[in-house]
Amino acid sequence: GFDHPDTTMTRQTLVATYEAKFMYAEVIPLLEEHIDLFGPNPMLLNNLGFCNESIGNVDRAITFYIRTMDAATEVYGPRHPLVGVAAYRLGVMYYSKAEYERSLPMYELALEITGEYVDDVATSLFNIGSIYLSIGMHDKAEPPLREALRMRKEKADNQAAEKKRALG
Repeated sequence: GFDHPDTTMTRQTLVATYEAKFMYAEVIPLLEEHIDLFGPNPMLLNNLGFCNESIGNVDRAITFYIRTMDAATEVYGPRHPLVGVAAYRLGVMYYSKAEYERSLPMYELALEITGEYVDDVATSLFNIGSIYLSIGMHDKAEPPLREALRMRKEKADNQAAEKKRALG
C-alpha cells in the first residue's frame, strides 16, 4: 500500500534522486502524496515551497512557505530556525512580486530569528535596504545597506587573507 514502510522508503529515495537531478516538478507530487498520507511535516512543506519556487510557481511557493511557518511554529515554536528560513523565502517571493509591504516584515522576522544561522545575513540586510529604497524611504534604507556593505567588505577581506595564507 501507499503507506507501507517499503513504499515510503522508496518514495523518499526517489524524491532524493529527483532533487539531486534538479527535477523539482517530479518531486512535488511525491511530497504531496507523502503529506496526504502522514500529515503536514514542516520540512516537507518547506521542500514543497522550494520546489514550486524553483519551477517558477511563486504563488504556490508562497502558500507552502506560509504553511511551513505555521507547522514549524506549532511543532518547534516561533523562534525555530525553520520558521526564520520560511520567513526569508516568503520575503524573497513577495519581493519578486514587488509586494514590498509584505516582503519587508518577512525579511525582518527572518533576521530576528535566524540572524546567527543565516549563511548570508548581508543579503538579508541588502534586501531590506532595497525595499526601503523601492518604497521611497531613503533614510531607512541607509543603515541596513551600510551594515551589508561592512559585512561584505569584511568577508572579502577575510577571503583575501585566507587565500594569501594558503598561497604562502
